[in-house]
Amino acid sequence: MPSRARASFVVHSEAITGEEITRRLGIRPTHVVERGEPISQRFPDGKRREHATWELTSHIGETEQLAAHLESLLDIIEPMIHTLRQLEALGGTVRWSCLVTAKPMGNMVWIEPPLLARLTQVGAPLMLDIYDSDEE
Repeated sequence: MPSRARASFVVHSEAITGEEITRRLGIRPTHVVERGEPISQRFPDGKRREHATWELTSHIGETEQLAAHLESLLDIIEPMIHTLRQLEALGGTVRWSCLVTAKPMGNMVWIEPPLLARLTQVGAPLMLDIYDSDEE
């Protein structure tokens, strides 16, 4: 199995709805859940979400390198940095969420300095979720 990668830009907020985040950013999210919705659809009377989550996921293929996923999202997110600061001032938090799986003999994640500089300008933490592939 070749390595796979996926990246998303995520906004969480206890104070702002996902609908409001969408309106302010002017970007249609890949996925959004609202505060107060059930955490599990299987247990609609169970625990409720404590915050809204707005997520924009890269739409390029999972066999592309992580850097390509981040670049595709940055092209959309970078023009919205001022709006992101406004969302943070209203109680929102932002982060990059990345998934990488390794080839059977390992995988290297390589991010060049110019891409790191672009990520830094957005000012969001970068979360890397790295898994070994299931194939040997």
